[in-house]
Amino acid sequence: MARRASPSKVVVYVALTGNLLVTLTKFGAAWWTGSSAMLSEAVHSLVDTSNQMLLLYGLHRGTKPADNLVRDSMVAIACAQPNIERANVVFT
Repeated sequence: MARRASPSKVVVYVALTGNLLVTLTKFGAAWWTGSSAMLSEAVHSLVDTSNQMLLLYGLHRGTKPADNLVRDSMVAIACAQPNIERANVVFT
């Protein structure tokens, strides 16, 4: 039986497809009209598209078990939390 993609992953793929189409359209419009504002918008949409790719990579990495660095970082944050809260009380 085929595995189904998680709902989060489906949403990111849909957004990636939409942003890619918008990006291509804006680059085409910038080329057609010579508008620097449209070129700027196209680059902005390209960055949005790359953001979706990073989200997909994060979802992929999130399925793997935590390594020692992640566990050690979580312990360090848990140990530092009371000190951060005390500092907020003192300096507020």
